[in-house]
This record gives sequence, structure tokens and C-alpha cells, in this order.
Amino acid sequence: MSIEKEVFNYRGERVVALALKLLGEKRKLPGWITPRLGANIFYILYLPYPEPREEPVGLEEKTIINNMINNPMLWKTKPYTVADRITSTVASSVFLSEIVRMLGSASNQQSTMRNNSEGREEGGKGQNKLSDSIVERAVSSALSRASQASRSAKDIIRLASYAQAGSGSSISFEGSIEAILELSTRTDVSRVLELLSAVRVSRRTTRNTVKFSRGWLSGLEIGNDIERVHYSRLALPDELFLAELANSQLLIYQKELYGDAGHIYVLIDKSGSMTGRKMDWARAVALALLRRSRVESRRFSARFFDSITYRRVDARPVSKPHEIISIIKYLASVRPGGGTDITRSVAAAVEDVCSDNLHGVSDIVLITDGEDKLSTHILEGLIGKCRVKLHTVLIEGDNPTLKSVSSSYMRVDKLDSKEILRVIDF
Repeated sequence: MSIEKEVFNYRGERVVALALKLLGEKRKLPGWITPRLGANIFYILYLPYPEPREEPVGLEEKTIINNMINNPMLWKTKPYTVADRITSTVASSVFLSEIVRMLGSASNQQSTMRNNSEGREEGGKGQNKLSDSIVERAVSSALSRASQASRSAKDIIRLASYAQAGSGSSISFEGSIEAILELSTRTDVSRVLELLSAVRVSRRTTRNTVKFSRGWLSGLEIGNDIERVHYSRLALPDELFLAELANSQLLIYQKELYGDAGHIYVLIDKSGSMTGRKMDWARAVALALLRRSRVESRRFSARFFDSITYRRVDARPVSKPHEIISIIKYLASVRPGGGTDITRSVAAAVEDVCSDNLHGVSDIVLITDGEDKLSTHILEGLIGKCRVKLHTVLIEGDNPTLKSVSSSYMRVDKLDSKEILRVIDF
């Protein structure tokens, strides 16, 4: 068997296996669902020109392939799948599983196709038209679902490979394809990615800096460092120059070096009041901050809380794609419920930041609807333990205590992409 044939069979078997996972592994697939059909669907989506790699066999396979190639929805899907093995695999698996759902069990499908064939032979136009209509609707629905899933998969891959040279290779994501498929078919994840799609994060022009006499020129200041004296002071009479030097009043160049940036640490309230669009928006903010951390080569952490704190997830400045996908999966998996203990969550975040002993100022971003009583004295003591800034985001609420102890405080009502941009611009 040639290598090309082996690859063809591998693609087909992979697509069928993933479609079966979407349907539920106990479900019995119709006999016409073959690796050849799965591979042909894959290559129709993957290649620029939609055509099967092998000639379809059997009425069922031919009918589905022909309807797929002639359906206008295919061209709305291909921008996300052409030359992309991961999104093509996701789209093919979703398409195949949806076809099975729409056409029903194997016996019903075979019966429909058989009646269609007999109708053609006997001139039975009514049965023929109904069967064609069923297949056409099934293919349209399947392509629509496949288009949505491939778009979400593309967004997940972009996020996971953000600002990491070489990590965008499809090979990097082969081991995470099941997780990508699961995430891309969830409607709540799609809502979060839709919010995130309008958020663009670029490398910031300003970063934490420290003064250093041999650093980069950043401005002017007053002092007595003669090595940095401004050239205009050299024109002064000797007596005046020495007087300014003695009184530390010389005009000198200010120089700085970029300092190391600390943590970006996100605390997400998952209490019972954070349901629906509040939680979707909070997840989108967390992912936008994850994206920013990767652009700025900063460590990222996230932790959910209600009346207790939950496990922390971390991304190093240089993380592998599968590690980022695991974080996305975790952020999408937690459901709202429980009470609220903001003090405990802030304490956990501060302890984490202090124990990591990172250089630079760390930013703790607290996302909550603020339904909790707090002590200003306790919170100020926690924040003062190490170099952290608390940035509070209040969703449809207000909390004067948090406002008094936060480096930045923002109330949010619209819960849209513009508000996400405001939050991450601290």
C-alpha cells in the first residue's frame, strides 16, 4: 500500500472515530459510514478545489458527496478549513455526525435511499423529490454546524499559538484534537469566542521600568550625576556649573531599563449570581488576559472562587499549545454556584504571587458582581504583602470597599467586547 493511500485511510478512520465520539460511542453507525467517505469529506474541506480524492462508492456516499460539493454553504466553511488539517478534521467530524443525526438510523437511511432508487427506475417522482429534499436539508444543516465548529476551532488554535513562533504548526495540535473538537462544538464556548473575536491585543509600548545610569535615554531630570549631564549645562560659567552640581540641580539625562513584568492573575467569581452572560463575559476577559500575557511574555494564572477557592491553572511565558488548550477547557468547564468570599480569594492570589517571588509588579484582576461584605483593613494588609496591584471589575454592581483598595476600579454594564478592551488596558 502506498504512503498516499495510508494517509488517506488514516484521515478517514480519524474522522469516523471522532464523529462516533460526538454521537456517543455506544451508537451504531450506518453501514455506509466508511473511512473512504470520511476521508473524501476531509479533502473536500481541506483542498482549495472541492473534489473527492477517491471515487465515491454506493448511492448513499455519492448522494452526500454531490450535495456537499454543490451546496453554497461549503464556500462559507472553506475559509476556516483550507490547508488546515486540524480545522478540516473538526469540520469533517461534525459534518459526518450531523449527517447521521439528520438522516436517522442505518435502516431508515437505507430504506430512504432504496425508495429513491426504485422511484427513479419506476418514474416515481414524488418519492424521489422527498428523498433528495431530505438529503439536501441534512447536508445544509451539517455544513452549517461544521462551519461554526471550524471557526471556533480556528479561534482556539490562534489563541493557543498566540505570539509563539513555530507553535502554530498543525503537528503541535494533533494530540489535542479531541479537546479542540469538544470545545468547538459547545455553544457556551462559541459565545465566549464571539466576544473575544473583536478584541485585539498588541505588545504594549510601555512596560515596568527601573532607573539605570547606563540604560536607554528616556527623558531629562535634575540631579548631580556628571556622567549624564545635559550638553547645555557645559556652556555655563564654571562657578554656576559647580554650584548646580553641589546643589544637585544639574539638568541631566534620565535613563531606564525595562523591568521584568510580574504575574497576570485572574480571579473569577463563580457564585450563583454569576450566571448566564455574566459568566460568559468573565471567561472572555480571562482569555483576553491570557492572550495579553503571551504577547508580553508574562506568567498567567486563573482561579475560580465562590465561598471557597478552586484549583489554580497556570501558563508559563512560553507554554506549549496543549497546555493553553487545557486552560481554555478548564475555564469553560466550571459552572456558577455557591456563595461569595472575595477576601479569601484575594488572600489566595496574594500568597501565590508572593511565593512565586517574581520580579516586577504583578497584576491581580478580580472579576465579580461584588455581592460580599469586606474589610478594608484586611484587604489593604493583603495587598501590601508584596508588589501587587489589584484591578477590580464589578459586573452590574458596585462595592465601595473594593474601590477604596484597588489600583483601578471599573464598573461594567454592557458586557461587550469594548468593555473587555477597557478591562485589559491596565
